[in-house]
Amino acid sequence: MVRPVESARYKEPVWLDSKLRWTRDMKSLKAKLATQTYALTKLMASTWGLSLLRTRTLYTQVIRAVMEYGASILHTPSDGKA
Repeated sequence: MVRPVESARYKEPVWLDSKLRWTRDMKSLKAKLATQTYALTKLMASTWGLSLLRTRTLYTQVIRAVMEYGASILHTPSDGKA
């Protein structure tokens, strides 16, 4: 027997709640993004860190991917009446 729960993890980054509000998923994404941003700032220290090119590559491949996923969750299509 499957019992109802308040929220459940579907796949790695996706949390579904009973009302499909994505609130837990967004909290998880915000925490992940904050951690990744902090790590990136530490990796690009001005005296010894990564070059600008490597920092930009890391940002594009890791951080921007998380932001794009979050944007797709928050986007609600309009009805075409602007």
